[in-house]
Amino acid sequence: MFGSIAVITALALFVSLLLIKSKKNYLAVISLSLLCALFAAVQSGTRGAWLGFIVGVPLGLCLSLIAKETPRQRIVLVVITSILLVSIVGISAKDEITARWEATVQYIDNTQKNRDDDGSIGIRLIMWDAAVKIWYRHPIIGTGIGDYQDDYLEMINSGEAGFPGVNTTPFTYAHSTLFEALAGTGALGLVGLILATFILPIVFFLKGYKTSKNEWDRYASVFGLVFISAFMIFGLTENWLAHKQLVMTFSLLLAIMASRFSAQTE
Repeated sequence: MFGSIAVITALALFVSLLLIKSKKNYLAVISLSLLCALFAAVQSGTRGAWLGFIVGVPLGLCLSLIAKETPRQRIVLVVITSILLVSIVGISAKDEITARWEATVQYIDNTQKNRDDDGSIGIRLIMWDAAVKIWYRHPIIGTGIGDYQDDYLEMINSGEAGFPGVNTTPFTYAHSTLFEALAGTGALGLVGLILATFILPIVFFLKGYKTSKNEWDRYASVFGLVFISAFMIFGLTENWLAHKQLVMTFSLLLAIMASRFSAQTE
């Protein structure tokens, strides 16, 4: 959870470096803040959040390049600075990154070979498999919001869920926004969630991106697209809707970025 917030902070700073014209002192402060956010994201050990950063950075960079008003020299400078900052974090936290990567590979290998594994990856694969099986039973409207844990525990006790020798400790949710919605609300709920939470905001910010008149408009639209894409990635491996801190972060950012364009239409 905290790793996701750190990544969103880093992405906000990265996009501001790309699009907002500032004095050198300000750029130095933002760069230092970006370095701190990257350190926080790495130290959190949240691999799903790291994926959000890996997706968000190229997206922000591409959207900035498409905008002809953005000086190319600034983009080159930001890219070089970002590579330097990431390198500093990577070298400083090399052991942490290597350990998390090796653990991920080991978790997946153990689960595939039905070996004893209580790691987060192995348990997530079991929970996601159970979510799909629950969806098979209730394909249209799901088993009901909040009922995943009961169905999951029942499947574990019956031997329908889990793998031999793997820790199948029940959780209250599926550790994935998408799988949780699929099991709890079925295909209808999943489509509604994706449409309302991701697709419609993306369409809104794309329209704002095309009609942006200044650097702050471009920032609102580009960062809006970037942070929504990042939350889509977060939702693959964690159910961020179950954490009020992440829900508040998403809602607040959405309201602030959207207000930039809502004010223009009044």
